[in-house]
Amino acid sequence: MKNLVEFHNMIDNLSDGILIIDDNKDFIINKQFKNLFNLEDDEPAYIVDLLMSHGLTNILHTDIKIEKEINVENKKITVESYRLYVTEGANFTVSVFKEAIDIEETKSEIEELKQGLNSMKDILDNAYQGIVLVNEDGKIIK
Repeated sequence: MKNLVEFHNMIDNLSDGILIIDDNKDFIINKQFKNLFNLEDDEPAYIVDLLMSHGLTNILHTDIKIEKEINVENKKITVESYRLYVTEGANFTVSVFKEAIDIEETKSEIEELKQGLNSMKDILDNAYQGIVLVNEDGKIIK
């Protein structure tokens, strides 16, 4: 029992959502899984319904690796499921749920950073001259 408590503590500290299902359809989920799906109820029947509602019932019945992207309340989540064969009668499916980062938003943030760095470079390159900083309206701020 102590090992199971330590295992729960370990997976609760992971940044990805984790769902572990054994051959008896018993579930172990971590805090991040609950956060990604805004779960309050972690009863097995509710988890099965949740998986069904997102088209993920195949992770309950397959031996192949599954990769899929789903949408949960305006969040893109990637799902990867793996089948682990430990011993006869003790096999598990481990599913990892990661919130996908919006690539376009990230590109935009990088572009803003580049513009800011270029402005700083210009300032430093011309530091021996007088400098006036203005806002978007042309108002002098320094």
